[in-house]
Amino acid sequence: FGTIVASRRPVLRLRLPAVSPAAVGAFLQLWMTAAALAGSLSGVDPFGQPGVEEGKRNAAALLGREEERDRRARVEALLERPQSPR
Repeated sequence: FGTIVASRRPVLRLRLPAVSPAAVGAFLQLWMTAAALAGSLSGVDPFGQPGVEEGKRNAAALLGREEERDRRARVEALLERPQSPR
C-alpha cells in the first residue's frame, strides 16, 4: 500500500468498523450504488444485460436441451470460427 501512495497515485482507503455481515453488506452496497451511478452518468444502462438471455439459450443448446436443439449447430459453428486478434 505504501508504494502506491509513494508513487502519488490516487488512492481510496476505506476501513470497515468490523468484519460483520452488516459492515460487509454496507461496503458491497456502496460499490453497487457507485457502479449504478457511474453507469448512469456515463449514459450506460447499468442494469441492462444485452445478450444474457441469448447466452442462456446457447448454453442450453450445447447442454442438449431438447427445445433448443435447432440452435445447437449454429452455436457450435460460432465456437469453431477462428477469432480475429483484438
